[in-house]
Amino acid sequence: MNFLMNHPPSSPINTQDLSKLGELLAEEFPAVVRHFLTEAEKQIQHMEDAYLDVSYPELFKAVHRFKGSCGALTAYRLYEHCADLERVTSSDKVSATQVARLLNAIQEEYQQVKTALQHYLEVAPLN
Repeated sequence: MNFLMNHPPSSPINTQDLSKLGELLAEEFPAVVRHFLTEAEKQIQHMEDAYLDVSYPELFKAVHRFKGSCGALTAYRLYEHCADLERVTSSDKVSATQVARLLNAIQEEYQQVKTALQHYLEVAPLN
């Protein structure tokens, strides 16, 4: 699924879609976002550890789990970086250079997503 086709990459999160999720989850929404932010740090660390251990099957599993969370919280660019890393790590011939580049892109994009979600929680009417 290519989220970027329907969601221009002008923002790390899609606030229109996130607002709909906020309405659906009501008072649970801030806790869901905070849980994502807490778990994301751990998941990214797990991906880095798998990369350093050259455990690409484990990296694939970790990035797959993280990708789903990113899509659910409308971090569509981050979702696409994860999808790219999934493709690279599922290949018969994994390029460590590509993996490193994509992990770096995920880390950088996550920082933007984190800032955007924290800001969204500050201004969202349901916090």
